Amino acid sequence: MNWLNIFQYLLNLGSPVLVPVVIFILGLIVGMRPGKALKSAVLIGIAFTMINVLLGALFGSIVPASEAIIKATQGAVQLDIIDVGWAVAGTIAFATRYGLLIIPVAFIVNFIMLGFKWTKTFNVDIWNMYEYAFIGAIVQIITGNFWLGLIAAILLEVLCLIGADLTQKRLSEFVDLPGVSFTTAPLIGQWLYTIFMDRVICTIFPILKRIDITPEKLVKKLGVFGDTSIIGLIIGVFLGILARYSVKDTLLLAIMVAAIMLVFPRIIKILMEGLVPLSEVAKSTFAKRFKDREIFIGIDWIVLMKPLHIILGLLFIPITILLALILPGMHVMPMADLPFVFGFVWIIVPYTKQDFLRSFILGIIAIIFGLYICQWIAPSFTAAAKLANVLLPEGANMITVVAEGYTYPTAAIFGIFKLFFGR
Repeated sequence: MNWLNIFQYLLNLGSPVLVPVVIFILGLIVGMRPGKALKSAVLIGIAFTMINVLLGALFGSIVPASEAIIKATQGAVQLDIIDVGWAVAGTIAFATRYGLLIIPVAFIVNFIMLGFKWTKTFNVDIWNMYEYAFIGAIVQIITGNFWLGLIAAILLEVLCLIGADLTQKRLSEFVDLPGVSFTTAPLIGQWLYTIFMDRVICTIFPILKRIDITPEKLVKKLGVFGDTSIIGLIIGVFLGILARYSVKDTLLLAIMVAAIMLVFPRIIKILMEGLVPLSEVAKSTFAKRFKDREIFIGIDWIVLMKPLHIILGLLFIPITILLALILPGMHVMPMADLPFVFGFVWIIVPYTKQDFLRSFILGIIAIIFGLYICQWIAPSFTAAAKLANVLLPEGANMITVVAEGYTYPTAAIFGIFKLFFGR
């Protein structure tokens, strides 16, 4: 077995195993005792495993409901670009020529940027580096040039590291985790979108600045009906009714959603319990070795998730389906990524300080943009999928990924290379 096979084997382990291994090694590097580094790694591995279990449960409950809603509402509208989901995008990205190359290249670029003080972030979020390979693959498709694809991948990484620095203070305070930053690809684009669009809608509708609807204030005003688990129960019933479920299936869906709303914040606490000791030791070690500047650990933005993200995501499921049916010229059928449409408000929620109304409005506008973006990249993504020997779903002309609709840096890079270097 050569080193490429070993590397591919490690990638196939997935984030619940790969991330703890990286965290353990990083802990030792920054000076944690082996026992404490191991405990942090195990806690983080447990948290990621439970997150995957919960998201799997959400996926298993919501996808059938989403399909039922689609069946009940689609009618004669022809949507022939099928959403296959971000997981398929990751698989395709790592199956391309960039898959095994991108991670060592990403670390080299990161070290160069740290050395020249172009960034303060050391990124350890290996799994989400698939985004770099993804943009590399689709740029190669539109340009026919491997090296232009590699340049596009590196450009996306640079934007991610810059975005991590720019948002570090606000986001680390949001989760009370100093010494970390967030490097997931959609972040910098969502940050710019939120800053701009929030100002626009608040200028047009100044009352939005005075209406402050946060989860904490809902609990105070509505009592038990403002509790996130009860809200989840109500939303579950609402989705069951839209899906035309029986009373039994509607109640089962409602209880599942309520359970996820209750348990998810507790799992995030376990994740934080593993990350906090690492961030504290890393901050102390970096302060000694880099006396002239701060160094942050770049991690996955899953840590930012709050119950409001899930609430908005569940509300967005029928809205996303409706938008796909009524938007002019739309051919995208949202499917696999419907349980993850909360990603459209991942950065919006921290920057609106968890205000429900502003987050909801900004999220809907973002979904509209996002559906057109993922339709735009569908031809190139479909071509990349065929090169990776991925079969298209029955009835699909092309495939796409709705989650790429909120990855604005990928769309921007794609557009630039298509304009100047496209065949």
